[in-house]
Amino acid sequence: MPWDMTIHCDGCSFESSISVLWGIFKYVLPNDTSVSVKRRLGWCDSCRNLQAVEKLPTETEVARELQAHMARLHEIEKLFLKRLI
Repeated sequence: MPWDMTIHCDGCSFESSISVLWGIFKYVLPNDTSVSVKRRLGWCDSCRNLQAVEKLPTETEVARELQAHMARLHEIEKLFLKRLI
């Protein structure tokens, strides 16, 4: 369900009516794998307007997520090896 909003600039006459859409933003890679991307409101230089733009994670956020996945993988590995014994 879209959320409509009009933005007015205090410093100039810029005004924009935008819609922030609910749903999934994703890239589809050449191998048909899809990668979901978070989004935020940002300025698009191409259309010179406010748009929903990618909100890419920081290096710290990526490292933290990778560490969490590695810890989970280690736990699964331990459970698997325990069942073999």
